[in-house]
Amino acid sequence: MTDLNELTHVRALFDDPPEPSAHTVATARRRMTEDDRPRRPWRSQAGLAGLVAAGAAVTVAVATMSGGGSKTPETAPTTGNKVGGNNILLAAAAQAEREKVGRYWRTRTVAEPVVYAASGGYVVARKSEGDEWVPRSLADPLVSYNRPLGIGPATDADQAAWREAGSPRTWRVRTADDPRTITLTASGPGRWDTYRTSGAERKRMCKCEVEPWLEREKLASRPGGLERLLFPEREQRAKVGGRTVRIDPANRLLASYDLLTQAASPKVRAAVFRLLAGQPGIRLVEGVRDMRGRAGIALVGRGTTIGGASGVFDVQVILDPGTHQVLGRQYVVVTKGGRFPGVRPGAVVERRAVLSAGWTNESPHR
Repeated sequence: MTDLNELTHVRALFDDPPEPSAHTVATARRRMTEDDRPRRPWRSQAGLAGLVAAGAAVTVAVATMSGGGSKTPETAPTTGNKVGGNNILLAAAAQAEREKVGRYWRTRTVAEPVVYAASGGYVVARKSEGDEWVPRSLADPLVSYNRPLGIGPATDADQAAWREAGSPRTWRVRTADDPRTITLTASGPGRWDTYRTSGAERKRMCKCEVEPWLEREKLASRPGGLERLLFPEREQRAKVGGRTVRIDPANRLLASYDLLTQAASPKVRAAVFRLLAGQPGIRLVEGVRDMRGRAGIALVGRGTTIGGASGVFDVQVILDPGTHQVLGRQYVVVTKGGRFPGVRPGAVVERRAVLSAGWTNESPHR
């Protein structure tokens, strides 16, 4: 989850940071609704790699790990052949390059950005749904629809454990890095909220003459620009609380996921896939399922937590094996750190499913 404090914190890492764009503000407001209480999210090494400077925009990817969660298949075969993995990424690049740009980039997602360990060995999650329309032109409004999907057991296995525990409707839980104990109450889907901003408002906020994502395209088109856009640590050494942040495969994978699921031209999306093919430490795992149960091929990058913890986790970006479309991302615990009691190896502790992402000539519908 990203909040406004997170954006403020990240700005301190870089010199002369720009004002956030209207798109960034909309994204921050949406993600703030995913957890309706103030808290201190733990920050992973990979979180800083989500910094994608979209002209004046900054996007931050932050995971929250707590509780048991679902498990990935223990026998999922790993594609160790680097050439085979590169072939899949190059095929994805060729597919992306054939896409046509439309009036809006529309992204529909379902997410479990926050999970909690409940007594009884199962996980309770807050779910949310988003539908974002990013225009190609300042002549059109940017529109974002969001709603909570409720609180309850996260997976089928968690549902079964919850029933064995007597199907309680409330839980007393704690999150990692937060000393407070809170009470959660089971709930269902809520109403849709709408955030809308005109082109004139965005132009004033970002001080730009075109959509921020088009400013990003200019950066990406320069020699070495895409690498600097996705991996800004090569230009500046980021620190959090005086600690130098190591840049690991999880960082690079998260930064690439952000750009692959945001508004971008077919040329830039294809370039991201090709750039991933040359990144060390990123491997492929077959037979991975996303939070909607869809089977895919996962690009996997390993990262570590910061702040004195010894936790290790894998970031998985899941691709459809046929279309090479991004199905979602999730974090899998490899070894738990002392700051994350209750997190067991193999648990999926944060999930986001991309229901659809692509260019369309339709208009926002609500």
